[in-house]
Amino acid sequence: DYKVPLFVVSGNHDGAERLEVGRSMLSQSGIHIWGSPHHALKPFEFEGTDGKVAICPMPFSEPRRIGEALFADVESTNTETTNIEIADIVTPCYEQNCESALNLHN
Repeated sequence: DYKVPLFVVSGNHDGAERLEVGRSMLSQSGIHIWGSPHHALKPFEFEGTDGKVAICPMPFSEPRRIGEALFADVESTNTETTNIEIADIVTPCYEQNCESALNLHN
């Protein structure tokens, strides 16, 4: 029993909703699933053997699905504006953990 967490992130051929069935129950067992962008807006942090680890998984999603996860009123939002706003929201998640991420492969 090594207690190694398993991370599952949906791809372009996975059904996001189907993949997330049982997400909270499986998380208690160390299986962490990201099927839709709703759950990918905050880093997932855990203790690794070398200290704290934070990951920011982003499952495959059409821009509209990402917009729906971030904004209540997607209908009135211009697609180009939505893409810029999405980048403005998601980028800090990666930037604040960038140094740690770079250290993982050094």
